[in-house]
Amino acid sequence: MTSTAILVGNATYLYEQDLPCCGNDVASMSELLRATGRFDKVIDCIDLDADSMRDTVRKALPTGEEQNDLFFYFSGHGTQSNGEFYYCGTKFDSKRPNDTGVSHSELHGLFRSASPTTLIVVIDSCFSGTPLVKREIAPPPLVGEGFRNVFQFASSMNDQTSMGGEYPERLYSRVYRSQR
Repeated sequence: MTSTAILVGNATYLYEQDLPCCGNDVASMSELLRATGRFDKVIDCIDLDADSMRDTVRKALPTGEEQNDLFFYFSGHGTQSNGEFYYCGTKFDSKRPNDTGVSHSELHGLFRSASPTTLIVVIDSCFSGTPLVKREIAPPPLVGEGFRNVFQFASSMNDQTSMGGEYPERLYSRVYRSQR
């Protein structure tokens, strides 16, 4: 079984404010995950439009390759539209979210095709706290093609923005050195 980490950082946008910190986020996350030795593949991607995000996930998860752990990290703009969270591609246009962004549901569909034993999703963007269970009801029963173990982390609630910016270098160095 293979363990795969896909890291996407969108720092440069055509119609949105650029987020230069997102490239640094991917570099830091990549370094951390490689140091663990847990993943067979760590795929770093910077500045992907929606189609490139979809293609990257498809290529990283070839049909027939069993996935043990699948880790997905996104740092960039995110938005909510009609109750759905969208990972904003570099050409994101709020009038065409399905074409210029990737919905949370669509991304989960791509992950589901790989049938990972464990799925970990970390979303570092505004409005990222989209609920996995939308209503106050009992969760649906697990089925064969469903996820077995899912962990999702978000930097904000579904109605909040996230902080963006450079991490103070002096603080980063002090924290990083104390953890070594």
